[in-house]
Amino acid sequence: MTAYGELDMIKEATKLGALMHFTKPFDIDEMRVAVNMHLSTGSVDHYS
Repeated sequence: MTAYGELDMIKEATKLGALMHFTKPFDIDEMRVAVNMHLSTGSVDHYS
């Protein structure tokens, strides 16, 4: 999540494994849907 929508930062975050990008202010319901979608599909790596 960032206050800036800089394209270079978004590209770098994606290369490093970011699944989505949210800019502030963000919609909490949109974030919940995104998180639940990724958790339910198993597309998030779990680290212990």
